[in-house]
Amino acid sequence: MTDRTDSLAAKLDKLRRADRQHAVFGASSHHYQLNNPVDGQTLDAVEASIGHSLPDDYREFITRVGDGGAGPFYGLLRLTDSDDQTADPSEIFPYSPDAPLLLDEIPQLSETVTQIERARDAEDDDVEEAAFDKYYAVLDQYYQQASRGIKFLAHEGCGMYDVLIVNGPQAGTVWFFDFCNDFGVVPINHPSTGAPMSFADWYEYWLDVSLADHHATPSWFA
Repeated sequence: MTDRTDSLAAKLDKLRRADRQHAVFGASSHHYQLNNPVDGQTLDAVEASIGHSLPDDYREFITRVGDGGAGPFYGLLRLTDSDDQTADPSEIFPYSPDAPLLLDEIPQLSETVTQIERARDAEDDDVEEAAFDKYYAVLDQYYQQASRGIKFLAHEGCGMYDVLIVNGPQAGTVWFFDFCNDFGVVPINHPSTGAPMSFADWYEYWLDVSLADHHATPSWFA
């Protein structure tokens, strides 16, 4: 293993021994245990579906340390876990740090919200229902677009996820993905430096925050 992956494994072992009461958020669900490393057949199938190898740091972690289990929030998801089985990792992730997806800035959605509010004020159930149908149809279009070229890493709770970009110019960076709360998809930057976070950066930041304060929850946005 590389020195970085060795360091992650060592810090996880240190955290496991330090937090025996599982005070860190989510620890009571994964108990700081990792699943076995991913098998070669599964890895080959996933990488074939993407069209190339996974980002190096993530690939080494799941093949040498463990595939899912201990990790930020409710834990690291397995390689094959997904929020949406229709997501296509072979397609190019369509967003960039300069142009993320913020749902409250989508005119079609904001206009439909206005229609919903007006119909509710007028107590017009039929118009309100039609506006809701339109809203969710547009939201689904953006969801399908945002699901291109990603791998779900961890569930933060309440429908919020951290995802790894596996295809396109942003490949290797971790993003925040939240459609349940009508937020959108934005890059996760290191809170101290503002720099984009790789898988190893993301995982190590969780370890460092948790080792420093078992009751702290990572805050991703700089």
